[in-house]
Amino acid sequence: MHHVSEPEFSTRRLADHEDTDIRLDIARGDLDTARMKCRALHERCARDPESYWGRIWRRTTDRAGPLLDAGDRPALIALLHEWERELIGNLGLEAIYESTPFPLERAAGA
Repeated sequence: MHHVSEPEFSTRRLADHEDTDIRLDIARGDLDTARMKCRALHERCARDPESYWGRIWRRTTDRAGPLLDAGDRPALIALLHEWERELIGNLGLEAIYESTPFPLERAAGA
């Protein structure tokens, strides 16, 4: 079984999941890259806002875009934890999951 090393994982692009790619950039603290990708994805969504992917992607761009533009690290950290809680709840893992700080959070000393 091949396991992805941390450096390989941290730089691997998630093909066809631009929204997740943005979330990972935020979590890693690469806010400039996240901002650039978020703006580009927002423009794509604006061309067809009611498309399936447009609706999915806007869940990320509508929330993260303004925070990235403002450079609001505490709000981005809170948003990451909100997304984390939502995912863990959807997967039914609340009983066994322990949250750990994101790299962005560790870098901010939050």
